[in-house]
Amino acid sequence: MSGNTRQLNRNPLRANRPVSQSSTRQHRTAPFETNTAIPVSLVFQIAGTSTEVSVPVRSTLVLGRQDRHYQLQPDLDLAPFDGYRLGVSRQHSMIWVQDERLVIRDLGTANGTFLNGHRLLPGQEYALNNGDELILGALSLRVSFVTADEYARV
Repeated sequence: MSGNTRQLNRNPLRANRPVSQSSTRQHRTAPFETNTAIPVSLVFQIAGTSTEVSVPVRSTLVLGRQDRHYQLQPDLDLAPFDGYRLGVSRQHSMIWVQDERLVIRDLGTANGTFLNGHRLLPGQEYALNNGDELILGALSLRVSFVTADEYARV
């Protein structure tokens, strides 16, 4: 993976352009500022439902829809949540740990990946933060981080 992680510029005139991390440090707090631990799992809240899906954090997580014909099984299968109708690709986006934080990348999908309302450029890496909203095609998800400390308390 590339070391060129992007964060979204909050300037509405440049909202959809990735910007380098160094140029945004003074404007946006870094992820994990209060807790530097990488989460042990991610909880995805499916918008419009009470459904939450927990996925353990691994080296890479692929979000998409299962396709038995091509034998594709993403780490988070969104097919049961009407993923096909809502435009989720088989391999839609990928999340992984880089430089002690989580990053996300759109995998060149037709319907796009949106992070907090901003379309991600395919192939570019963006910081993923606790509480972020993801939209894959037209399927909306809220991402929550579960740290080892929080997991131990459950």
